[in-house]
Amino acid sequence: LEQPMLIPVEQTHQQTALTPEQKYGRVVESLATKELERISTTPEGRAATARVALAFRAAARAAQNPGALYGCDPSSVAACIVNSALYNIMPGGAMPGVYLVPKGGTLGWWLNHRGIIELARRSGYRVVAKAHFTFDEFEIEYGLNPKLSHKPGDGDATWDNLVGVYVIVFDSTTGQALDYLDLPKRDIAARRKKAGQDHVW
Repeated sequence: LEQPMLIPVEQTHQQTALTPEQKYGRVVESLATKELERISTTPEGRAATARVALAFRAAARAAQNPGALYGCDPSSVAACIVNSALYNIMPGGAMPGVYLVPKGGTLGWWLNHRGIIELARRSGYRVVAKAHFTFDEFEIEYGLNPKLSHKPGDGDATWDNLVGVYVIVFDSTTGQALDYLDLPKRDIAARRKKAGQDHVW
């Protein structure tokens, strides 16, 4: 009979040894899974637990500087992974719904406008955002008889011509407008200046 080939112990150990990044990932996934244990018996909890590994891989791919991600406190990374897994909104990709921002050794989970619109959609609302410019016919009123009208004109849709951005929330079932808000350009500029290199929204 042919004898089975024996693999040296040293070679087996080398094949199964984890990289520092893999070890870090396992720690984060373990922390995230443990955090989700309290809701693991619910359908939402089971679905979120199943997405933990996917969320961490998405976070690692989305990192502009992987070293900054792996330099963050694992518990803060796990908290971000829990949020992404629970809400099923992943970082990275062409149009991410959330940004992961490392700062001071911790990782922040920043839901952006796309993520907010997606959560609203799941809750039965439709959110529409429109910019209006100096060459548009635009009128807005608040109070007991609120009114918003916007007739786009012809011109260059540039920052210099921007007047503001308004947001309307609709009921997805009835199509009724529930509320709206206009954000003037000066407020956007102030937030832009405060954000610096970070994302304005």
